[in-house]
Amino acid sequence: MGATPGVHAGAGDTAGHDRASERSGSFLTVVVLRVLGAAGLLGNGWVHYHLWDQGYRDIKTIGPLFLLDAIAAVVLALLVLVAPRRILPLAALVGFLMQVGTIAALVITTKRGLFGFTESTKAPDYWESVWVESIGALVLLLLVGYTVSRLRTRTATRRW
Repeated sequence: MGATPGVHAGAGDTAGHDRASERSGSFLTVVVLRVLGAAGLLGNGWVHYHLWDQGYRDIKTIGPLFLLDAIAAVVLALLVLVAPRRILPLAALVGFLMQVGTIAALVITTKRGLFGFTESTKAPDYWESVWVESIGALVLLLLVGYTVSRLRTRTATRRW
């Protein structure tokens, strides 16, 4: 039983094509999650910078924290966009924690006050902040989960 002339071993086997297709789909998924996660962080940063610029800068302790939040959001957005694959889960996790921490601070400030300042749900950009930070946190959490699962799959495959 010889090989059929003109037919190569593995011809018709689509496993190689399927792996390449899976890798490109995985790459696209990570790129989309990176961009959306960074956009959420930039939205957070914009809201805090805008509020700082509109007068929150004059609020003791809160003002500098709003500016620090804006700067940190930009730095983390850039990190999420350019982090190498091996540290991307960590970068996304830090971004997620920032988003969640910012939401928590907003809730605490609204319910009990923080550093002598109490926020209102009627304040400018209050609900925009809640939505941007919540969606951003969700996307970054998805990015953490997806990249960790991909790294585990890649590591398990290398063992064999």
